[in-house]
Amino acid sequence: MVDEKRTNGIEFLSKLSGLSEEDVRQIAEDAKANVKTMRECPKPHDFHDSLTTKNQMVCRTCGSWTNSYNARWYMEGLEDGRRETP
Repeated sequence: MVDEKRTNGIEFLSKLSGLSEEDVRQIAEDAKANVKTMRECPKPHDFHDSLTTKNQMVCRTCGSWTNSYNARWYMEGLEDGRRETP
């Protein structure tokens, strides 16, 4: 059964993570802005290793970021799309 009381996601994540509500709010705003930047990128993304964050890749085209797993599969998809079909 679902609790009828509405849960504050920021408050919940703050308590769960030990981060302040302001820090959780900032992380959410940063992620939302990153998605917007990714969607507005003229493409294709050109991901390279971030020099500041482990397991993070940054697009040279738009400056958006993602983890290395997502970047790898994105780049694999580009390669697949470039291959000639028999």
